[in-house]
Amino acid sequence: MNYGAFPTSSPSVTNSSPNKSYFIMSGTIDGKNAGNVIGGYKATLSNPNSSEEAKEHAQQKVDDLTEEFGDTGSSDAGKNKGNVIGGHKANLKNPNTSEEAKDHSRQVLQENDALPEDQ
Repeated sequence: MNYGAFPTSSPSVTNSSPNKSYFIMSGTIDGKNAGNVIGGYKATLSNPNSSEEAKEHAQQKVDDLTEEFGDTGSSDAGKNKGNVIGGHKANLKNPNTSEEAKDHSRQVLQENDALPEDQ
């Protein structure tokens, strides 16, 4: 039985090292959270100091991993609803937040019947 990032003879995904392949358990890549791994590649895409070659590689990895694991973006699914609502309420009071972001928070709070009366 294989419990994570241990070499295996029947890999489902290979890593960037040409001599090693790893079995990926659901939601993990080499024992790391798939969302965090995808986020790292996305950071490479937005980093102005990354080479074009690195960005091309990162985009390919994002595409491949998103296809395998799904979009790991900003979905609230599976998150503690109270924490999500609290975050949106805090967003409304943050002076550094754009009006567009505040409008989104108001919409989410309204949909959850949690919009403060003063908003």
